[in-house]
Amino acid sequence: NWKKSSTEAVKLTEYGQCGKDGVSMQKRITKNLTLKILAFLIAVFLWLIVINIDDPVDTQTFDNIPVEVKNEQVVKSKGKMYQILDGTENVSVKVTAKREILEKLTSSDFSAVADMQEMQINSLIPIKVSVKRYSSECKAEASPNNLVVEINDVKQKVFPLTVSVSGTPQNG
Repeated sequence: NWKKSSTEAVKLTEYGQCGKDGVSMQKRITKNLTLKILAFLIAVFLWLIVINIDDPVDTQTFDNIPVEVKNEQVVKSKGKMYQILDGTENVSVKVTAKREILEKLTSSDFSAVADMQEMQINSLIPIKVSVKRYSSECKAEASPNNLVVEINDVKQKVFPLTVSVSGTPQNG
């Protein structure tokens, strides 16, 4: 009963129940199933090893890093004051490093400093970014790369105050 004539195999093939040689598709899939599963697991394992060994360089951006202003006395000693413009009091820091290092970095690992002694054109102060951890293994740059300030004269004006008391003050 297991043998089939060639005409029966052709009829079964026409209906999609068997392959060319008369073996069902289900048997082809399940034949050596453990070897197929083992080969798949080995392939996944090798892929994970290659991904972890190869640590590619990548770029990541950290937003809202506050800019610290240094040497404010340069402006204040001249009887002037400054006001930060264009929302440049916070910067985005673009970091290029190996993926393993980028995964460990947080926004608190960066400091952005604008030194008033380096002011250019009376309104632009270059922002220097430093990385607290992994500084030798990272490249970081700020965006925007200048703190924009407006310098104004300090004006003093005396206003006369008159105090008037109404009611009775409470004890104590």
